[in-house]
Amino acid sequence: MRILAALKGLCRRLKSPFRIEKYMKYQEEQLAPHIYAASASVLLPDNVLSINNGLDNYKFEEGLQMGEMGQIHFYLPHWRTDVIQSHIFKTLNFYELPILKKIDAFIKTGAHILDIGANIGNHSIYWAKLRRAHRIYAFEPIKTTFNMLERNIALNALDSIIKASNVALGEKVSKGSVAQAYSFNIGATSICEDSVGGGGGIDITSLDVLLAQGYFTESSHIDFVKIDVEGFEERVFLGGKAFFTHFSPVIFVEIWNKQKLQEIIKILKSYNYHLKPHKRLHDNYIFIKG
Repeated sequence: MRILAALKGLCRRLKSPFRIEKYMKYQEEQLAPHIYAASASVLLPDNVLSINNGLDNYKFEEGLQMGEMGQIHFYLPHWRTDVIQSHIFKTLNFYELPILKKIDAFIKTGAHILDIGANIGNHSIYWAKLRRAHRIYAFEPIKTTFNMLERNIALNALDSIIKASNVALGEKVSKGSVAQAYSFNIGATSICEDSVGGGGGIDITSLDVLLAQGYFTESSHIDFVKIDVEGFEERVFLGGKAFFTHFSPVIFVEIWNKQKLQEIIKILKSYNYHLKPHKRLHDNYIFIKG
C-alpha cells in the first residue's frame, strides 16, 4: 500500500504525461545495466551463450530445420565491452545478420569459403550452420582473438568444416605487429607490416604462397572470399593474383576508405573482376569475375 501511495504521489507531482514518460525512461536507463548484468549471469555460464532462440524467424537454406543444425553456441568473454560480442548477447543472434542474409544468394549448400579476418567466428559459424558450407578456411592473426575463434569452432563441433589459421594474409611472407587496438571493438584491431628484420609477433603469408604450398588441396573450387582486414585489403589482393585467377571466387570485402576502394578496383580489374552494383551494404563491396 505504501508503494502504491508513493506512486500516486509521484504521478501528481509529475502531472503531465510527458513528464511521466521522461521519468520512466530515466528509470529504465538507470536499471538497464543491472538487469543486463543479472541476465548475463544466468545466460552466460562460463561466458557461453546459445543463440538458437533468436533464430526462430530465419528462413533456412533449402528446407533446413532448426533441429537439424543442433545448438549454436558462442564463447563471449568480452560481452560487456566488445561491440560484436555484446550484440550477439543482446540479440541472441548473429552479428550483422541483415548483411549476411543479403549475401546468402552467393553461398549455396556445399560451398567452399575463405573467411579472412574471421574474428571470433561469427560469419564462419553462420555459413557452416545455416548455409551448410562444406569447407571454410578461417584466418585470424590476433592470437587472443584466434583462441576465441578456436573455442567457438569446438563448441559447435565444426572442426571438420572450419580450418582455422593464426596468420595474417598480405602481399608476401613477413612479420607484423598490432598497429591499433580497441577494447570496445576487437574486430577493429589493425596490423602493420614490420620492416626487414623486425620482431613482430604476427606471421604474415599470402594467398599465392598458400596456394603453392597446397593449403587448399581439399578444395577443387573456392566459391566465396570474405575479407575484413582493417586497411590491409590492398596487400591481400596483391598477394593473391594466382589464387584469384585459379579459383575465380566471388569477393566480399569491407573497404572504409574511398581512395583505397579505387585502388582495389584497379587491382581487381587487372584480375578480370568488376564491382557488382548492389543495394547499400555499409562499407562492404562485392566483386564478380568476368
